[in-house]
Amino acid sequence: MLWEDDFCDYVEAVSTDDMERLKRLMSGKRSDETRQKQEEALIHAVRCGKSDFTKLLLDSNVDANAICRQRNEACLLTAAKLAHVEIVGQLLQAGANPNTINDCGETAAHFASSHYASSCIAVKAARTSCLKLLLDSGANPGAHNGINGRTPLMNAATSGDPKCLELLLAAQADPNASMRNGRTALMNAANCVEPECIRVLVKA
Repeated sequence: MLWEDDFCDYVEAVSTDDMERLKRLMSGKRSDETRQKQEEALIHAVRCGKSDFTKLLLDSNVDANAICRQRNEACLLTAAKLAHVEIVGQLLQAGANPNTINDCGETAAHFASSHYASSCIAVKAARTSCLKLLLDSGANPGAHNGINGRTPLMNAATSGDPKCLELLLAAQADPNASMRNGRTALMNAANCVEPECIRVLVKA
């Protein structure tokens, strides 16, 4: 079996920004082995944020739900985690499941609403844009993860992002949903002293 980090021509073409080489490879006869290599190339392009390459691969019918076997994580989750807005849109348009989960029960919406790991305004804005794309494509705004029952709304409250909260609430996220320890999004916002988030949640 080929693994995602095995060396292959397709991944090398993406790594070296050799679009013409990738086009030549994609024009060849397809087999189970080449399909797997093409999925590896897609995973690599997603990680690197190379939207031109992800577009070529997806337009060539590479599976938008390709899984990184080492992490057992779908491309869409990786793209949302890294805030690659254009690639999130490409994957969704190509049929990626907006509610796919990782081993911890987290969805792409969980990652898109988690801004507290980054202090960069541009990254926060990109993740908010990713969240809107996901919700517009049918992502579940109330999905509980498998670790502690946290929802995207709770992530947004902890992150201090009222825009994400408003997007999730507009998509019918339950403001009274609780984690396994009983904590709600409002409690998270209060604990993190986020006045604007508190206002949005109280109004809901």
